[in-house]
Amino acid sequence: MQKNIKIAIIIIIIFLFSCQKPLGGTAIIPSLDSLSEQKTNSIFKLAKEQNWKSLPIGDRIIKVALQFLGTEYKGGTLEGDDEICRVNLNGLDCVTFVENSLDFARIIKKDKLTIEALFEEITATRYRDGQIIDYTSRLHYTADWINQNLANGIVEYLPENSRGEKIRFNLNFMSQNPKYYNELQKHPDYVEKIKEVEENLNQIDYYYIPKENIATYEQHFQNGDIICIVTSKLGLDYSHLGLIYVDSENRKRFMHASSTKKQVVIDTTVSVYLNSIKSNKGITILRAKEVLD
Repeated sequence: MQKNIKIAIIIIIIFLFSCQKPLGGTAIIPSLDSLSEQKTNSIFKLAKEQNWKSLPIGDRIIKVALQFLGTEYKGGTLEGDDEICRVNLNGLDCVTFVENSLDFARIIKKDKLTIEALFEEITATRYRDGQIIDYTSRLHYTADWINQNLANGIVEYLPENSRGEKIRFNLNFMSQNPKYYNELQKHPDYVEKIKEVEENLNQIDYYYIPKENIATYEQHFQNGDIICIVTSKLGLDYSHLGLIYVDSENRKRFMHASSTKKQVVIDTTVSVYLNSIKSNKGITILRAKEVLD
């Protein structure tokens, strides 16, 4: 009898471990903290009741994003001892705000309103090739996120007449400053991997609109377009992310998790916001591609 109980316990442990780290290297957590789970279920409920699935993807992204309005700004929610797919809807930074709004919108279209589906979608957009291997497989640089999600058909540049000018980055900040990253300090061998990522990204052309020209381009922006702010700070690519929110007067406003206002806000127009910060060089603007049924 005791032997059978021991075998049963071993089987349960193996099952639970496999749920968190299935074959292929992709880690999926089958649950959230209670408040995040409540928020997730609330969004799912609204999506069903209001038939968000029928909306264009940009409008669907904004429907989700509005559910995060006023949410506390909180950085570092993706960090931890092990590299797993973390989702915290109680505190958002600029990246997780955009990421969650996009990925909720995608699973709503797929009609897969489950927590497991949300983690799968976020893993697909957050990690290189959708695989969690270690800290270096996360798309830390926004340039890396853009490159991967362009390749995966999740986002696209705006049409040629409104995408702006070509730019190449000179990324090296992470590899030259491991002291700012706990995982790079704990695993010095990761630094070379990050450096290789940086060197590969430095060979890629991106598009951006210089901030002095943004006002003339704003007419092309749509609800839910993703705004990536190019920075002039050495060794970096982008300093901030947000979404286009088209208000009732057709103004193209910047919706983002603001570190200065300490919450998710609908801010001023994109052109005014960009020109308010000296280190802002311009924007790369992306449009989410519709999910095929």
